[in-house]
Amino acid sequence: MQFNAIIEKDDHGYFAFVPNLKGCVSQGDTMEEALLNIKEAIELYIETLERDELTSMASQDFPLKGEYNGIYIFGNFS
Repeated sequence: MQFNAIIEKDDHGYFAFVPNLKGCVSQGDTMEEALLNIKEAIELYIETLERDELTSMASQDFPLKGEYNGIYIFGNFS
């Protein structure tokens, strides 16, 4: 599966989230750390959905809304 992750810089480091996976968030002191952490968060999120047979919650049709000034990361994370 492919998911879009958004990484934003804030006062405490970098915040990462996946709009298509409600509640799938992470952070890091650097952008690289935030990227590694969100990759792990995605893997764990998908494992949990599969274990609990809730794969329909991982919607690829969720549109991005609003303005984002973060970094868009596109790739295969699982």
